[in-house]
Amino acid sequence: PILDQGVSSTKEMNELVAWLAERTGEGASVVIHCVGGLGRAGLGAGSFLKAKGLDAESAIAEARRGATARGGR
Repeated sequence: PILDQGVSSTKEMNELVAWLAERTGEGASVVIHCVGGLGRAGLGAGSFLKAKGLDAESAIAEARRGATARGGR
């Protein structure tokens, strides 16, 4: 877990990306969440999408597409 208002180390993020790749590669559905869905969840989702081949701008846009602002849209 990444503490609220915190960031992960590079090693921790690489481990998360590897775990996500393994689970989704097995056909599992995965939900990434945090309090607001903007910081930690977005960082994890964006990093995973970047590792899957999206350029940084597209990965961020796709991660944001699934996010809601605190308190809902």
